[in-house]
Amino acid sequence: MRATDDRIKYEQTIAKIPPGVDRVLVITEKGEQKYKAIADISVTDDIQFAKNGDPIVMRVKPGRPKKAPTIAPVTPAVKELVKHKHIALEKDPVLCAVKQDLDSPEVIRQVMLALGEEAASLKFERVEAERVGADTSGFSLRRVNALKAFIETWLKRREQAGVKDINPKTPAGQALVRFIAQTYKEAMEALGLRDEMIKTIFSKVAAAMDSDDWANELRNRMKNAG
Repeated sequence: MRATDDRIKYEQTIAKIPPGVDRVLVITEKGEQKYKAIADISVTDDIQFAKNGDPIVMRVKPGRPKKAPTIAPVTPAVKELVKHKHIALEKDPVLCAVKQDLDSPEVIRQVMLALGEEAASLKFERVEAERVGADTSGFSLRRVNALKAFIETWLKRREQAGVKDINPKTPAGQALVRFIAQTYKEAMEALGLRDEMIKTIFSKVAAAMDSDDWANELRNRMKNAG
């Protein structure tokens, strides 16, 4: 009798599973929770239900999603065009610089060269449009935008170059550090500190400033100032 009741309950539950479902969440006889294909569900499996009373199901097949099929070019001419495009992308200086080192100043340099080239090209097109009496407003606006982008990139490069040049271990940096140290020394002497105390203080400061960590921290603080 119990087996018959289980079979009836099983068939009623299976009937509630909507069409298009691939798998259903069950707890097996061994207590394992897994998604099973409908054909693999046995009477001893405990089908799991959501709060609304419907079985918890999986509508897509498990595993990695299939890659979208590659669409072939419609004509040989388009295929050749795509081939030349890929070659051009591989040789593009901006893309090459980005792939090599995204944080390198060379990236901005190549962007500036590309923007300058585009601005020069737009100027040529505008002059040609003027020569044949065509409207030049579109070329002018695009050239202005290109030059604006060029200036913004140039300023960014100058900012990076300024941060890069901050190095307390260069002759100029060492001269700056010596001047600051001399100013502090004179202030300590004016306050009446003993020579031994001044030497001890400067010895500890010199040891700290001689490390690369201190130089890097100086660069970061100057970069983020203001």
